[in-house]
Amino acid sequence: MKEQTSFLVTTMNKSIDYFEHYDKHLIIFDFDETLCHNPSAKVYIRNNRTDQTIEMSPTEYSSWRSTDEYEKNKSDWEMNFEEFQNYPKNGKPITSTVEKLKHYASRDHYVVALVTGRDNLIGPKKWMSDFYIPINKITMHCSGSPDKRNCFRSLINTFEPMHVTIYEDSVEYIEQCQEICAFFEIPFSGVLVKDGVIKINWRKNDTKS
Repeated sequence: MKEQTSFLVTTMNKSIDYFEHYDKHLIIFDFDETLCHNPSAKVYIRNNRTDQTIEMSPTEYSSWRSTDEYEKNKSDWEMNFEEFQNYPKNGKPITSTVEKLKHYASRDHYVVALVTGRDNLIGPKKWMSDFYIPINKITMHCSGSPDKRNCFRSLINTFEPMHVTIYEDSVEYIEQCQEICAFFEIPFSGVLVKDGVIKINWRKNDTKS
C-alpha cells in the first residue's frame, strides 16, 4: 500500500480554512473523547480466568483491542459497554474539534461524517443536537466494534472524495482510516485529539501501544 499521509502542522494550526483548496473533501470525526469529553464513562473488561475486572477509557480500550489479546481467546473476556449505550449525561464539548466540525459543516465543498465505535447513534445524535451541532449536515455511522474500516470504506465508496481527513483520539483508528485511503489511493491526513488538544503530527508525538 502506498502511504499518502500529510503532516500539515504549521499551516493547519494557523488557519481553520487550510483545506478549502480541496474540492469534495471528506472530514471524519469520532465521537467519544474527540467531540465529547466524558471522563466518568468507562468500558469494563472482566478476565474470566483471573476473575479480575479492568476499567478502561475509550482510547485505552481501542489500544487494548489492537494488541489482539481479546481475539486470542474470546471466551476469556466479558466486556461491559453500558456507559456508552445511551446519552452521555456528563459529556462536555471539546471546543477545538466541535468548532471545526461546525465550520466544515457550513461549507458545501466539505462532506462531514461521524464514525463512532458505539453500536447505536441515539445518544450521540441527541447530545450533538443539545449543543447545536448541525446533525442534518453530518453523515453518521456506527461500527459497533473497534474495527471501523467498513465505515471508512463505505464513506469513500459513497462520496468519492479527493482528500480524507480524520479527527480521532485513537492512533489505531487513524491508522485504520489511513489503510483504507491508501487502498483507494486517496490523499489522507490524520489529526489526533488528546486531552482536548489537536495534534497534527501525531506520528511524532505518539507511538502505537
